[in-house]
Amino acid sequence: NYIGLGWQVAWNYGILNQFGFATTLTGWEQQPSITVGHAFRRTALSLRGDLYWTNSFYLSEGGHNLPFTNSFLNGGSITASFEQKLYKDRALSIGLKMDYVQYHIIAWPAFPVNGKRYWVPEFQIGLNL
Repeated sequence: NYIGLGWQVAWNYGILNQFGFATTLTGWEQQPSITVGHAFRRTALSLRGDLYWTNSFYLSEGGHNLPFTNSFLNGGSITASFEQKLYKDRALSIGLKMDYVQYHIIAWPAFPVNGKRYWVPEFQIGLNL
């Protein structure tokens, strides 16, 4: 059995200059997390929870700048992962992450700007070489 605490700092940067957009997004956020898991002989299961605390972000659209400098809780996520040892130090991992956020840096052009949160699924596959 194991438990882990983490704290990540992220800088987001996105540009969209297609489909009638001329948008740039930048921003800072912090991501505290907690992970619990159990290791078996050749496999492991993990469950991780993250919070996404946005410190600031800036939108530029067609020459108009919109600063959002008041920090806010963007949302959170939960991730379930399964890891299988292959041979030596090689391992394969498969996970499902469900984000519940106001904006997601990969999908930010798709969501309208409002106070709603959206479920954003992520499927993760990893191979440690």
